[in-house]
Amino acid sequence: MVSDDPDENYGTLHLASEVFATVLLFAAFGLSSRYLLQHRAELRRAEQRAMTLRSDFTGLVNHRFAEWGLSPAESEIALLTLKGLRIAEISRLRGTCEGTVKAHLSSIFRKSGVSSRPELLATFVDDFLDFAAGEPEAPAGVSG
Repeated sequence: MVSDDPDENYGTLHLASEVFATVLLFAAFGLSSRYLLQHRAELRRAEQRAMTLRSDFTGLVNHRFAEWGLSPAESEIALLTLKGLRIAEISRLRGTCEGTVKAHLSSIFRKSGVSSRPELLATFVDDFLDFAAGEPEAPAGVSG
């Protein structure tokens, strides 16, 4: 029944708009929940990939150190060097003299065929990029 009473028409219109707004809110909530679940899944995949890459890089570093015949002390110093620590910081962490760290670095450079800290880092960056791209120069037996 259609009524000429403006208050009754207003009430019906108001109710319809409230129902419409409620439906829109539920739809928005559903979409937001869906997007949240998708983003959580993407985050989990990204975290998994980061862990795999970290493991791959660690394997590559260990492989290179073994290939170069680095001693445990040289390996530790090379790793700290790759992390960007200065000679003074490395000597303090290891409880050794700076001269000892410098001697180990000279040995590391000689064994690895490089002449500087940036060149040592570049070797690993190049190797890892080759490894990540699946190029044949990647060391065999390194896997994530």
